[in-house]
Amino acid sequence: MKRLPAAVFAALVAATVGAFFLTQHLKVSLPLVLGLPRPVPSAFNPASRRTCIYDGKPESFGRTWITFVLASSDTVQAYIFNSTGQQVAAIGGPVRMRTNVRGPRFYWYGRESDGRLAPAGSYYWRLVLERQSRTVQLGTPIRVITKTPHPVVTGVSVDGTGSSNAGPAIITPPRQSLTIHFTKFDYRSATIMLWRTDAGRPHLVKEYPVGNPRRGVAHWNGLIDGRPAPAGTYMVGVRVEDQACNPGIFPVAQPPVVAEPGTGVTVRDVAAQPPLGPVPAGGVATVYVDSRLRPYTWMLRDAGLSKAVAHGREPAGTYTLHVRLPAGDAGLYDLTIDSGGHSTSVPLIADAAAGASAAAHVLVVLPMLTWQGENPVDDSGGGLPNTLSSGGEIQLQRPLLDGLPAGFDDQAALLQYLQASHRSFQLTTDVALADGATGGPGLAGHSGVVLDGPFTWLPATLVSRLSGYVQAGGRVLSIGAPSLQAQAPLVRSRDSLNAGPAAPLSPDPFGAHHGAVSTTAGELITGQSDPLALFGPSMALTGFQDFQTITPPNGVAASTAGVAAAAPAIIGFHSGKGAVVEVGLPRFASSLRGNVGSQQLLGQVWKLLST
Repeated sequence: MKRLPAAVFAALVAATVGAFFLTQHLKVSLPLVLGLPRPVPSAFNPASRRTCIYDGKPESFGRTWITFVLASSDTVQAYIFNSTGQQVAAIGGPVRMRTNVRGPRFYWYGRESDGRLAPAGSYYWRLVLERQSRTVQLGTPIRVITKTPHPVVTGVSVDGTGSSNAGPAIITPPRQSLTIHFTKFDYRSATIMLWRTDAGRPHLVKEYPVGNPRRGVAHWNGLIDGRPAPAGTYMVGVRVEDQACNPGIFPVAQPPVVAEPGTGVTVRDVAAQPPLGPVPAGGVATVYVDSRLRPYTWMLRDAGLSKAVAHGREPAGTYTLHVRLPAGDAGLYDLTIDSGGHSTSVPLIADAAAGASAAAHVLVVLPMLTWQGENPVDDSGGGLPNTLSSGGEIQLQRPLLDGLPAGFDDQAALLQYLQASHRSFQLTTDVALADGATGGPGLAGHSGVVLDGPFTWLPATLVSRLSGYVQAGGRVLSIGAPSLQAQAPLVRSRDSLNAGPAAPLSPDPFGAHHGAVSTTAGELITGQSDPLALFGPSMALTGFQDFQTITPPNGVAASTAGVAAAAPAIIGFHSGKGAVVEVGLPRFASSLRGNVGSQQLLGQVWKLLST
């Protein structure tokens, strides 16, 4: 065969636009290139140089290569053309190949002839067989993909119930499973990630591949390591790779730091939502119970005691539980609900009945806002717990996720001591005191108020009310540390009551300043000065490991006690026509069970409160 002049042949190659695919040849029926050659990988990103598994082996996705077998020996030159037929790059020099012997690999690193990275798009291998003056274009395109995928979890729903409209999807494994939706795309792989977000710092508890990642649908059976997931709050995430091994992840921050709508999953066994305020002694408290449609039993006890004062059994599907509280005096109760081998407990509060309340000059306030403010419930379905410490709003009318709130035993200890020492009082919560629609007694008509804390947050409207109450002649005792250092507004909308966002409070409602909680290093809490006659001549409190420094307002004569004069943990001072006593000792209320010094101090303060 007569060979074409080199210049003419080069022009022929550069002008060729039509493709001769795999087994096609211009004038012969036999294939020129054997073995169905295809680029490896068929999509890549020359800027990333990532290595991923391809055909079961690690492969660089920063370049592509091809190898093939010729039907007849020839000298081969490889080229890259774009989808419009323009030559982009020449690959290597002419290579002499023998018949039926696999040739070397031809590599393209995604660069054009001038060295620049090729733009995203589709490209083709073209082979020039010099001896035969033939051009073969391989049929499988190469895709250069430079954009990183941005997957998003768009929603989760409980199987058999449809999509969740508001709030998290709530499941009880293994009885219920979950469908997860994420943005559809031409992914080569997708992995679902499950983050536990209510138990300290969010941490990854499960990840698993999606069978068909292009559908954008996955399922979770509610199991972790083959066992039902623990009750708690979870966020669903997804990690993907596109066809060029470009990675994408959602949420972008790992571990998650912000709520992502539609990603929240709550695993629940049994939960209960108590009233926000007190119920009159002898009245009925309404508790909303989610037993996951199972029957349940319930038992009511005096807080801190084991003997039941009431109990009952409810059939499956009973959402509203009505519990009659004991008649007579004010009290704090523990309602325990058992269902399906799981249990939870919530506090119920009884105010004194009409006859008993008439003789009660002191009002004790429990920290409902703090109980709910620290309650790690996902209100919005964003996958993170809504708490006041996280900086947003919370719903107040919601189940207590972990049962009885932190500090409950200490707060109950004060009430037990008051009852055992036959001191009359009325009982309410800070939320009820600040929100008139919740019910319960108010500040008016009481000579003294006890804040049975600590109160991590105070309702914002209560800050000014307490200050005005003292200025007008009321007396306040604050117990607990750290306390009274932040506030949050209450917002009522229709039938919903929300709180937040929280803001710092300094000084506290009475003008005092609070420092950090420190160790006593075994030192005694002793009186330093005592113009209010609170401590007695030889007061020395033992058994306290920590204290919070509380400094009275400047220029005010105050009773102070602490490990040193410069670090008072107990202060008492007059403010306006009233007086304030603040005890910055963690678990002071619990110490009343056996600490004579604590009992004597409370006795002195009680005289101040009740006169």
